[in-house]
Amino acid sequence: MGRYFISVAGVVSMTLGLLACKPDSQPTTASTSPTAATPPRQETKPATPLPDTTLLAAWQQFDQAIRAHDTLALQRLLDPAVGLWVLEQPGAMPRVTHVAHVRDFRRDYQSLPLFSLAEQLMTCSTPLVVKQLPAFDCGMQTDTTSGYARDGCFVSSAAEFRRLDVWPYATVVGGTAAEGQGAQRRAMRTILQTRFSFKFHFAKSADGTWRLVFLDLRIPCSA
Repeated sequence: MGRYFISVAGVVSMTLGLLACKPDSQPTTASTSPTAATPPRQETKPATPLPDTTLLAAWQQFDQAIRAHDTLALQRLLDPAVGLWVLEQPGAMPRVTHVAHVRDFRRDYQSLPLFSLAEQLMTCSTPLVVKQLPAFDCGMQTDTTSGYARDGCFVSSAAEFRRLDVWPYATVVGGTAAEGQGAQRRAMRTILQTRFSFKFHFAKSADGTWRLVFLDLRIPCSA
């Protein structure tokens, strides 16, 4: 019995000794390792819309500028290197006038400014695209008919206008025939309004912008 007690006491003594030697457990702490900083979120600004450089946009700008008598807006439609050339028929012979500044131009008809066209323009925000402009016949022209095979507002190639040769017998004002011919060769599209037979010839500038280069205000069969 005495041996058994001593043995048990010895086991208890050894156990307590082992517990006393066991190192203290370390408390769990949150990780202090640095984390990568999140860059501030940059707000993306909406892209600035590009200006509309189509022929339709140029035509609508011209139409609005004429009706609003907006000199600056109309001047912006002219190519500074070419200006605007206006073809009229004051009598038997045509007259071609180079216009550098729209405010300085006066029409042969009653010496009216260019903005007087507002009273004669047809309502036409979107000209009809056609392969060829309607044909004109003086014999079909009356007080109520235009003389065109089809009435309205149309846009087509300016190939026919580029072939027009008025220079041998035209009076040229404000420039030279060679300069006028150069502007004529640049024309790419023609917009026709049959009400007064006005034709607006547009060219494309080096920056891709459509510009009004020639304005034909002749009235057929009137000479």
